[in-house]
Order: sequence, then C-alpha cells, then structure tokens
Amino acid sequence: MALPDGVPTITVRDTRTHPDGPGHRGHFTLTPDAPTVTLPEHGQIIMGTATALWDEETGEAAVTVLVADAPGMNPQGWTYTLTEHPYDGQARSYPVLLTTALGSTVDLADLAPTEPYDGEYVLVPGPAGPPGADSTVPGPAALRALKVRPVRRDRKALPANRPPATPSASPVPSPRRPTSRW
Repeated sequence: MALPDGVPTITVRDTRTHPDGPGHRGHFTLTPDAPTVTLPEHGQIIMGTATALWDEETGEAAVTVLVADAPGMNPQGWTYTLTEHPYDGQARSYPVLLTTALGSTVDLADLAPTEPYDGEYVLVPGPAGPPGADSTVPGPAALRALKVRPVRRDRKALPANRPPATPSASPVPSPRRPTSRW
C-alpha cells in the first residue's frame, strides 16, 4: 500500500561508484526511530524499514519516505536511522532528520557525515632550513657551572621549609605484640 495522497514525503537519492567508475552494489535503508508512526486522518500506521538498491551500472538509488514533520502525524520530529550496506565495504549507520524544510528531494551526499582521514603522512626531505634561535633553556654544561645536581629518583624530596629528620636522643620502644599460643 502506498502512502496516502497529500501526505508530505521526501525522496532520498544517492549515487555510489567505485573509484574506477562502475556502480556500487548494495543498498541503504531508512528506519524510523519511532517504533510506529500513526496518520490518524488517513487510518494508517507506518512502521518498518524502507530500502533503496544501488544500480550496478550507475550506482544510483532512491527511495521516497514520510517526512518527520507531516501535519497530523503522531509522533512528530523523530529521526530516521540511515544504514548503508555496500556489498564490498563496511556498513555504517547514522541518524538523519528528514523534514519538509529539505524540499521534496535530498541527496544522501548532503546528509552523510564525513570523517577526517587519519592516514599515513609521507615526509619528503627538502633542503636544509635556516639555523634556529639560541635556546633560553640551560643545558647540562650550564647546570654543572651552577653546581646543580640532578635528583635521584629513589630519594623523596622534602618540602623547602622542613629540615631533614635527625635521630632522636631517646628512642621510642616498639610496642610488644602478643604471642599466640596456638
């Protein structure tokens, strides 16, 4: 059964090709995040998934679905989950809000999120640049001239206002432990 006449719809189009030109094989789906969408004026309940198949030669696909802000619809303002299923690639899903403000047709390339490429960078050696400025950070020779010794990591640093501990003149006896008779 088709959607009732007069109910606002939107056609989602997509074109997928391989880098060398032929169309992609696979499909994309649109599933309302609302479990059911009711059109009381038309006595119709909408649920499930709409599917568009990519043409093997051209890579084109299209599907017409209900917009999320159709008047008289319950609920209002929900999103679709769009899932791309290429036969020779990794599937991905993301939410899309399809409203009348987008017009009667929208291209998936305008809706799909893009991710930055974190690929490898190839460093190409070039000519040597000018020498850098002198450093303001003292190196090992300057530290030796100031008689600064590196701190060993196995020693704990004391706060600046606390002198090191000295042995006490009267040692405190250690508490006796009861012995067990067992």
